[in-house]
Amino acid sequence: MISIINIPKCLCVDNNQYTNCSKTFNCESNITNLEYPFWGENRGNYCGVSDPNMKLTCEGKVPKITINFVKYRILEWNNATLRLRVARDDYWSNICALSDNHKNSTFNNTFFQRYGNTSSKVTLLYNYNTSLPRSVVEIPILDTQAAKIATATDVNQALEKGFELKWTGNYSECQKCVDSGGVCGNDGGIGFKCSCKNGTSTTTCSSPLPLSSSM
Repeated sequence: MISIINIPKCLCVDNNQYTNCSKTFNCESNITNLEYPFWGENRGNYCGVSDPNMKLTCEGKVPKITINFVKYRILEWNNATLRLRVARDDYWSNICALSDNHKNSTFNNTFFQRYGNTSSKVTLLYNYNTSLPRSVVEIPILDTQAAKIATATDVNQALEKGFELKWTGNYSECQKCVDSGGVCGNDGGIGFKCSCKNGTSTTTCSSPLPLSSSM
């Protein structure tokens, strides 16, 4: 005799988001701690902050991020201090690689700001002695590199060392979620979501959880 049991939908918990967002960004690089607030590739857009500036890509085993339409190589990320060290991808190894479409590094209307109180930068001048329109590009650099610049090679090296940014979003809510055994993400919009083994919450896994259905 076969018994058929009806299982209420509310008892079927979808753990896909918890499982997927528990994974770090995979790019086969030596940077293996890229998690919330980032998303991209093997991390669904629900695993990070719902902002296109937070999307990561993997190109040639190099993790990259595009902020205000400028692509950067990710050189380092510190989860404790929320410090991100990046380098301009279009000036990597050759400051003369591009002759047009130069853009300044700007972070207006983003969660990123220069890390620390200093603002060293290098200014590149293109078409300066020609009749063509001048192109002036300002790119931040590390303070430790500023005093070392004397030649074009020094400029290349300074740009490859990159510069530091700080993510200024609300990371405290994510930390509380992680401390309670959950993983951070978003609710499909601008709201925060804590995914847990037994459901999801807007705060932590220790708070009452509305079970999400997979049916």
